[in-house]
Order: sequence, then structure tokens, then C-alpha cells
Amino acid sequence: MPREGTKLTGIQKAAILFITLGPEASAGIIKKLPESEIQKITYEIANITSVSSEQREEILDEFLEMNKARDYIVEGGM
Repeated sequence: MPREGTKLTGIQKAAILFITLGPEASAGIIKKLPESEIQKITYEIANITSVSSEQREEILDEFLEMNKARDYIVEGGM
């Protein structure tokens, strides 16, 4: 796992997000992904040794912001 301050890949962020959300919440999201993405994410989850609370918070905030933006666009935007 990259140290704090290093840029995380999308797959690494997804792995940390799923760890943060826990198995029940993550299961609903994971089942909607393509098999190739699931394999990459589970590989990252298995290889994560530690995640700081700052990293978890940053990734969760990014996820929430992306969902707000998506909802705005889906509802018609401006």
C-alpha cells in the first residue's frame, strides 16, 4: 500500500472504500462491477497492510462528492 502522500490508483481507492464501508455495504456495490474489476479490487484488499484514518476519510469524502455530482447530473443539472 502506498504511503500517505503518494497518489493512490482508482483500484486502491476502491479497495480502501470497501474496507471502510464493511462487507455488507460493499457487497451491494461489488456485485454490480465487472468480474475483472472485482478481481483487481480483491487483490488490493488482500495486499493492504494498513490504512490511516486520514486516507479513509479522504476516500470516503471523495466517494460522497462523486455521488452528489452524479445525482445532480442525473436529476437534470442546471
